[in-house]
Amino acid sequence: MAFTGDGGLRVSFDCGEVGPSGAGAYMVTVPKKTVTPWLSGFGKRAQQQPLTPSRSLDLGTADVPEPAVPSHTASDDDTDCKKVKCVALTFDDGPAVPETATLLTYLAQYKARATFFTTGQNVAAHPDLVRAAARAGNEIGNHSWNHPDLTKLTPEQIASRLNRTNTAVKAAPGQEPTLFRPPYGAINTQVRAATRLSPVLWDVDTEDWEYPRRRQGRPDGHGQDAGQRRRPDARHPPHLGGRRPSDPAHPDRPRLPLRHRQPPARHPLTGRPPAG
Repeated sequence: MAFTGDGGLRVSFDCGEVGPSGAGAYMVTVPKKTVTPWLSGFGKRAQQQPLTPSRSLDLGTADVPEPAVPSHTASDDDTDCKKVKCVALTFDDGPAVPETATLLTYLAQYKARATFFTTGQNVAAHPDLVRAAARAGNEIGNHSWNHPDLTKLTPEQIASRLNRTNTAVKAAPGQEPTLFRPPYGAINTQVRAATRLSPVLWDVDTEDWEYPRRRQGRPDGHGQDAGQRRRPDARHPPHLGGRRPSDPAHPDRPRLPLRHRQPPARHPLTGRPPAG
């Protein structure tokens, strides 16, 4: 997004984000009189920059340092999921500040591991958090570059979104992902054919992204707990990017044996021999 010389707001969309993917990129300009009432104080100051440029822009907030990146290291895990009930915890859309760092601390506290399905643009913004997650024994997966519906893209566009993310992840912790989770769970034969990554969906959705709406519609203010809908070997996908960690994953009420192991013969999420 960018403000125009007359105070309007220009918004650009990549291929496939809106409209048919074959139509290419879109650009929409919202007139000044339409966009101004919706702007925050900072937005209005930014809007004035093209009109009356200045050498500095008042951000309106104090300079608050980012929280420290966790330094947890992987602990030994000899859990045998053939003998005890296990779930595979997966977290989507991150890394995000401060949610990912907080979550890593909780996982380490309970000696749990998870798979983080990350978006490439967030990996590029926070590579230190990706390194921290990998150092703590968690697996890093691919969740596309910017969370489009992959089934609406061309094979070339699908490959580009996934390959860019793999490159970003490899540059952070140094290990290229072997798994990917298609945004929205949208997958078809064309998506599968565009990549060698193994797709991973889910068994139980915590629906944490829907919590604000649910609180408005439910008298108790809570959605159904994922713990009530779990089953052995289930995969739970709470979300991170810009959202708070989901309540069911919050460690102030741990009720599951949160162990994520990686036996040499079979991958814990796909059930198939690990790639490479």
